[in-house]
Amino acid sequence: MRAYNRIADTKIRMNHNIYSPDIVVILDPSLDILECLSGIKENGIVLINVSKENFNKLNLEEKIHNIDPNIKIYIIDGDKISQDELGRIYPNIPIMSALINISQLITKEKYFELGEMVIKDAFSQKENVIEGNINALIRAFNEVKKVNND
Repeated sequence: MRAYNRIADTKIRMNHNIYSPDIVVILDPSLDILECLSGIKENGIVLINVSKENFNKLNLEEKIHNIDPNIKIYIIDGDKISQDELGRIYPNIPIMSALINISQLITKEKYFELGEMVIKDAFSQKENVIEGNINALIRAFNEVKKVNND
């Protein structure tokens, strides 16, 4: 499955596929890396939801650098963070936090402020998950790791 998002300061009027992404997020590291990174821009960024151990076991750095040695690779174990903080595997917030960090779209402080506000609003009827989601947001932002040199 593929999904696309565009981010801009102005209204986006295009609604077609993205063929040359700047950033690719891979939620399942067992997917075909060649297919996932098809069309990624030169010097692009890839964010993978994977533990460092599995990243190494799957030999992902070599596979990615065979496509483009200049791709910047980041990893976050969103599954573990969500399991630790929520008791279930819901990596959405950890992946989003890692992406916000590496893209530097907004400051850490502003993101934490807005993230907490949105989580409290979204889960106002489920107060038992608010703290875990906020913790997952903060942890993932701080734990995302770059695994290769510029």
